[in-house]
Amino acid sequence: ASPLHQHAARVLSPDFYSNVRIYQGSIDAGPIGERSLVLTSVKYWDFQSIPTWYAMRQLAAP
Repeated sequence: ASPLHQHAARVLSPDFYSNVRIYQGSIDAGPIGERSLVLTSVKYWDFQSIPTWYAMRQLAAP
């Protein structure tokens, strides 16, 4: 991530959000309309906890 993105994520996010959940995944190859979304992981941040609580969960093999 760029320095600007890191600053936004670490410094600015707690001022605007109480918690954040970010999903990572991909869309299977195939004809449009037959593709499926495959979620591989989710990251959580709870900015109301001190220190900030963070977790990452693997949902499926990449």
